[in-house]
Amino acid sequence: MAEIDPRSFPRLKEGVAYRGLEMPHLFNILRDDLYELDDTGIEFLAELDLGRRVGEIRQREALEFALSEGLIELKESPSPVLILRGQAPNPSLRYLETILTLRCNLACKHCYIGNTKSDSLNPDLLEKVLAQFDAMQGLRLLLSGGEPLLYPFWSEVSCLFLNRGFRVVLLSNGILINEHTIPLLLAHEVQLSLDGLRSGHEAIRGPKTFDRTVAAARMVRESGRDLSIATMIHAGNLAELDGLEALVHELGAREWSLEVPTGLGRWQGDHGLALPVETAAREMARAFGGSYHGSAAGHACGYHLAALLPDGNLAPCGFYSDEPLGNIGDVGMAAAWAKKRVKRISEIDGCRDCDAAESCGGGCRYRAGGNGPDPVMCRAYGKNPAGILSSSK
Repeated sequence: MAEIDPRSFPRLKEGVAYRGLEMPHLFNILRDDLYELDDTGIEFLAELDLGRRVGEIRQREALEFALSEGLIELKESPSPVLILRGQAPNPSLRYLETILTLRCNLACKHCYIGNTKSDSLNPDLLEKVLAQFDAMQGLRLLLSGGEPLLYPFWSEVSCLFLNRGFRVVLLSNGILINEHTIPLLLAHEVQLSLDGLRSGHEAIRGPKTFDRTVAAARMVRESGRDLSIATMIHAGNLAELDGLEALVHELGAREWSLEVPTGLGRWQGDHGLALPVETAAREMARAFGGSYHGSAAGHACGYHLAALLPDGNLAPCGFYSDEPLGNIGDVGMAAAWAKKRVKRISEIDGCRDCDAAESCGGGCRYRAGGNGPDPVMCRAYGKNPAGILSSSK
């Protein structure tokens, strides 16, 4: 390492934040990296809070590590910002899906919401939500819909996402992303839905959507933002997945998630696109990236996740919109979050003795439909607990 000026003042780099989770961490928001802090790390940050110069820092190894990882920078004057502040509840709310609006410009065959609605989140409430999520030491704000770019107050609120301690991820179909709108996408990452090559994608999203989504993906990468891709596996894209996988890598996606549509909304009925569960589940192994917002050690999915609905209700996730924990406008986010209860894996029939349970996290509890196993994840892991999954389920 190059010689360090002992008179300089170390401080956290822009885009790095302290997060007081169950264990204290530093969060590199731009890289989406989380660093757990031991006692030495805490002492080092305390020294930064005191405004000490490099030559006065006692925790030299911590200083050198933070510099090598790009977590701190050296300045000629001390930083006035207090680093060691804030403590999350236990369990921590790390991932907040914020459904800005139910408006959408597509009518996708797999959409669990169903028919388009005009409901949109009050922008004044959104501002309070952002402050509360930051104070609760949140990590990822997931902006979704509907199509979030149809949120009627988007141009007014986009600046509110700046200078927070969490990462902002926009979940979009990409149709409205162009040279005029991309400067307003004040997000660190954009997740686009790409559900096959042209034929497979348009089988569920409609004509002339594939090229626009791929163009949006290229524009996102050219803008310097991180790109991730989400794909629903269905009969129309099964034969295209090899080609889609190559395209996902060509586009430079940092993450590719593959899922099976949940039997809600427009997916119900005779659309001819459903696959046998065992066929679809096998393809999920193609996924990479790992920004999974599901389980935690010993607990099923959703342990650190909640969804904010357009009416201000906080729900366990978007699938449980009819079981709200409380309204943020009435009780605040912390009080609503405190009501959430997540099953332990040991409480789930068919999961408690499964050697894949910790990795799979018990699967999607909504899809499981009760206290049994999730048939999709069981088949993805090649499991059939106690023989209770029939071939038709």
